[in-house]
Order: sequence, then structure tokens, then C-alpha cells
Amino acid sequence: MVLSDRTIARLIDEGRIGIDPYDESLLQPSSVDVRVDRYFRVFHNARYPYIDVKQPQEELTEQVEVVGDQPFILHPGEFVLGSTLERVSLPDDLVARLEGKALALDTPVPTPSGWMTMGELQPGDLVFTELGLPTVVVAATEPMLGRPCREVIFSDGTSVICDLSHGWATTDGKGVQRVVTTADVERTLEVDGEPNHRVSGVGPPEDAAERIAVLTRVETRAIVDVHAVPSVPVRCIEVSSPRGQFLVTRSYIPTHNSSLGRLGLLIHSTAGFIDPGWDGHVTLELSNVANLPITIYHGMKIGQISFMQLTEATSTPYGDSALGSKYQGQRGPTPSRYWKNFT
Repeated sequence: MVLSDRTIARLIDEGRIGIDPYDESLLQPSSVDVRVDRYFRVFHNARYPYIDVKQPQEELTEQVEVVGDQPFILHPGEFVLGSTLERVSLPDDLVARLEGKALALDTPVPTPSGWMTMGELQPGDLVFTELGLPTVVVAATEPMLGRPCREVIFSDGTSVICDLSHGWATTDGKGVQRVVTTADVERTLEVDGEPNHRVSGVGPPEDAAERIAVLTRVETRAIVDVHAVPSVPVRCIEVSSPRGQFLVTRSYIPTHNSSLGRLGLLIHSTAGFIDPGWDGHVTLELSNVANLPITIYHGMKIGQISFMQLTEATSTPYGDSALGSKYQGQRGPTPSRYWKNFT
């Protein structure tokens, strides 16, 4: 069960969830925004002939600090480690994730050259916007495993499998338009017994002649159900469209990607789940897949953390001496300690 904003706020007030520093403006409907710190860890690939996972290789990375309002500049093709500004601590009965927005690999995607799947798309491919116009795939992640997944079912019977943080541009029962996550939709699925989230878009043109014509086939579908399904490999793409939407499934459902992703900045947490008992800053994987450098400023929002309730408190929380927790209490971007698995 994903925690709502009310539950998150209460647990922060009770001290069961620790977020330091914390600002109430960071609280979202089912998550908390996190910001990026001023510390980054860059790689020096010339210092070793290869990365040996059995060795500490202390000089493989170097921590740098940005000063004042100066940005950290992430160059095309570069991969660095960053860190959340916030220190996060969890009790023994909650787990958290800092997630991307991802769809199942077998999700059908219409393109100008025919049907493809999420797993097949590559940067440079064309897909369709919610208006039925071509847009370029500017980035695509590797398949991600172990994500909590949901099946989202629409009023026309179409279903989509995605992770909890996948985004949808919806209109709610009060006519308010905004981008929400799958977790948000699941939590606020109905109001007074009626569907509370609707998506609208124009299907792609059927042939070349129609592509030249004005597109007027606007379709609106309600989301009528969201339920848990076994985790499957998922993936996210980023498109060049300013609104960040693209069509999926053979029913041409519009879905959404993230704002930073549309700039070519891909962000992942080095951990999958943030385990119960965790206490420390969260190390981030930052990659620039754009053709231009990207600036990253101290304190800018970098992602969202969602929280999930365990069936019962864990018997061995992270940090327990029996686990050999290698990253408990970490401050700033922390290099891999995988080599300790061999000692």
C-alpha cells in the first residue's frame, strides 16, 4: 500500500519518517519531492585499466563540490553520482523508492513506420504525441527490474502495465488538469462513485494523406481501475514534445514522461528499495543522454520518494549487524562498496 500525503505528513510529525531538512511544500499527493545536494562524484577512467569489482579502487572517482549558485555541468554521455540534499530515515515497517516513470517492455507503441514495443524503442526513433504528431525519442533507459507494478484499466477496456511512479496527464472530476502518478490515480480513483481521472488525446493519422489534414479525433477515456500485478521488466523513454506526452497501446492512450527527462537527464537511485531501518542520504545515478551539457543547481528538485507499508515490521532492518549494511549513514554521493562482498 502506497502512503498518501496525509499519512506521510503524520508520520513525519511523529518522527517515524525522517526527512532533514524538510519543507511542507515538498509534500505531494503520494510522495515527497527531494532535492539535489552540492556534492557530485565524477569518474576518472584513465586511472585504472578496467573496473575490478573485487577491489576498492579508491581513486576511480573523485568528489567535487559546487559553490554558491554555480551549477554542476553534466556533459553529453557523462555518468556521475549525486546525492539528495535530504537525509532520509525509515522505521522498521516502511520501505521507500525513488523511482523513474516506466512502462512494461511489451507495451505497444504506434510509430510513423509501424508498431513497436517499449522494449524496442531507441533514441532517434519517432513516436506520436497526444495530438497525433511525430515526436523524437531523445532518451531511453535500460530495462528496470523489481519495480512495484500496477495494471491501469481504461473505460474502453484498454489496459497498461506500468510502475507506481509512471505519469499520466489527467483531468479530475472537478475539471482540474495536472500530471499525476499511477500511485496518485490508485489512491483517488473514484469520487462519489464516479471515475476521477480522464485522459484525452488524438489518435495518430492512418495514412500519409491524413497526416497533412487537421487532426480532430479527440477521444477521452476514464481510468476505471488500478490494481497490483506481479512485477515485470519496465522501461521509460523521454520524448522531445514540449508537453512530454506520447501514445501507447493500440487504442492510442496518451501517457507522460518527466520534465527533467525531456531535457535528457536520466535519474535513478543506486538502491532499488530504500530498506526499512535506512538512515542516510540517497546516492543518485545521473546520466546526460542529450546532445548538449545540462546544468544541475544545488537545491533543485531532482525526484520524488514514495513510501509503502510492509505487511509487518521486518525482523532485520537495514543497519543490523547481521546484514553488513555497507551504506548506512552515508553522507553525500558514495562510491560503490561492492568489493566488500568478496572480503
